[in-house]
Amino acid sequence: MKKLGKVLTVLLPVVALFLESLPYGAVLIFKDFPDGTIRTTYSYFSPTPWGYANFPPGITALLTCVLLMAAILAAKDSRKALLRVFGISLAAAVISPMQLLYNINNFSVTGCLITVTLAAECVLSGVLARRK
Repeated sequence: MKKLGKVLTVLLPVVALFLESLPYGAVLIFKDFPDGTIRTTYSYFSPTPWGYANFPPGITALLTCVLLMAAILAAKDSRKALLRVFGISLAAAVISPMQLLYNINNFSVTGCLITVTLAAECVLSGVLARRK
């Protein structure tokens, strides 16, 4: 069971990074005159959402990269490293759905999967750290 926990601790951030690299995660909605809107999606790593003041995808992508490095280092199985992974994944899981503050239309299915993956990483690392 410990081996599976170590593998999942590294695998979940890899899955989140894969989903973040897809061009369907970050959503921008532009006004099309007279009454329509245009919904466009971008990768979490794209600078376009950042330029339009949609900061949560970029911050989440950065935290996920840091999370992957921390998860690889936590494979040594120290409690302190797992608590670090827990904190980073908690921050990423909280920031990821903040696009909902703009509008429900600013959140995509891919964004939801990213949030669920990061929340699962948070729970897993918390459980593994508690068992130490």
